[in-house]
Amino acid sequence: MICLDGKEDKKANEVGVSALNLNQLYYLCAIHKYGSISQAAREILVSQPTLTVAVHELETEFDIRLMERSNKGVRFTEAGNLMVENAKRILMMVDDLKVKMHDLSEDTKELRVGLTSAMSKQIVPLMLQPIEQFEATHPKLRIKLMERTYNGQFDDLEKSITRLAFGKSLKKLDPTLAFVPLLLKEVMLCVGPSHPLAGQETVSIEDFKNENLLTNLMLDSKTNIAISDWLKKSGYVIPFQYYSQSSVVEELILMGRGVSLSVPRVYISNDQLICIPIENSVSFEYGVFYRKSKKLNPEEKAFIQMMKIVLNED
Repeated sequence: MICLDGKEDKKANEVGVSALNLNQLYYLCAIHKYGSISQAAREILVSQPTLTVAVHELETEFDIRLMERSNKGVRFTEAGNLMVENAKRILMMVDDLKVKMHDLSEDTKELRVGLTSAMSKQIVPLMLQPIEQFEATHPKLRIKLMERTYNGQFDDLEKSITRLAFGKSLKKLDPTLAFVPLLLKEVMLCVGPSHPLAGQETVSIEDFKNENLLTNLMLDSKTNIAISDWLKKSGYVIPFQYYSQSSVVEELILMGRGVSLSVPRVYISNDQLICIPIENSVSFEYGVFYRKSKKLNPEEKAFIQMMKIVLNED
């Protein structure tokens, strides 16, 4: 028997029926995912003693050891792995039930969409008016765009804080996530209007191999790593210079202090910059992710289609 409020059912215990609560199962799955109690506590913002007590209660309830503890972390026993496997199913069923009940409710629903801070400067202004129009035709739905770190937006998906996450397709290898492609764009060379290459219809890597490459993405970001790999395969090693603010990068480009390799529709928002196609460039695919365990409802599908139209407008 599962007690949703975490309180034991005395009558159930009297007849020997097991009494669990969902938090215990959630904590156990978190420890299994992160490999240690301390790491799980940091990731889900719960104290270590709370997790330890939850595991102890489960082991006491079933009179069986679920995990072995050591200085290197924890190792789940056969019983522990079986418990985690079934706990995941239970939690998914509960999440699905919540969505179905929420869909039947007459209250206004909120569709929360995560995206990275690097993308939000460009994407959010593009989406504001279309979202307003979309909400007008879907009066019981409110769209909320939530800025997150790259990894944070996927953690939010798992915790059901957000329903969708906008990002590059590089994450679609995750077997728990479904991906809907929305935009396919090549990396372009972005320069200031006074730059010698500003009048070119296309450029080659040879044309900018000695330029100062500026980026507002972390040097170890998946985007910069992919661009660096593309340059290396073409025979060039060009280092990036990092600035945390995209506005600083754009201003330096306008001043002639460097150039950028970027996807204009996603990362560049300054209309004064000139973005030039690159011969044999590398492409990135962008779209929305959602958890496979939670199917999209018609309103969410309509919103995703609206995003696709907006992102592909010239």
